[in-house]
Amino acid sequence: MKHIHLTAFTLNISAIAFSQQNNQFKLIDNYAKEAIKANQIPGLAIGVIKDGKVIFEQYYETENLEDAKKVSANSMFRIGRDDC
Repeated sequence: MKHIHLTAFTLNISAIAFSQQNNQFKLIDNYAKEAIKANQIPGLAIGVIKDGKVIFEQYYETENLEDAKKVSANSMFRIGRDDC
């Protein structure tokens, strides 16, 4: 009987942790979508790494304004500013 309670408790804790993580990912996703719209960004890629493992990976919109190629894991982005 103790094993059943321990298992149920462990599963409940895991579900709560997963739910909190999902809420954080939704916040990241919403922020990215708002940033794209507000800053007129053609597209972006976001990755969250925890303990050496990718726990969130999302790609948004297009690589540039010239074509409709979607952002992917292979997309290349410029880092820095052109107006310096």
